Amino acid sequence: MISTILIFIGAILLIVTLDIFLYLKVRELDYTWSSENRLFNILPWISGLILPVIAWNTITSMNWISLFFINLIVVWFLGKWFSKQFLVRFASGKGPKNDMKIAFKYGLIIMIIGHVIYYF
Repeated sequence: MISTILIFIGAILLIVTLDIFLYLKVRELDYTWSSENRLFNILPWISGLILPVIAWNTITSMNWISLFFINLIVVWFLGKWFSKQFLVRFASGKGPKNDMKIAFKYGLIIMIIGHVIYYF
């Protein structure tokens, strides 16, 4: 039970990472995740579209393809609401770039802890 809740919270935080990244891309056209390596710009996309599918599959045991499309709908319709709630409650005061990195780190850590508890 606690593992399912942790996996769910981790997936939501990873979706928030993607949505904050998209918000920054709209506001600042030249924003990159890391100025040293542009390869890191794919991390928010992976964290928002791929990693939550792993979480939803662990929770529901549905087909990957259907979960991917369900996740796209969740990101499209609920992503802005999730990120707004995250930023209102947990904003660091250092800007959305730092909040995005915090959401990514905590989402990944919480989801890994949830999977470890779930499988052991």
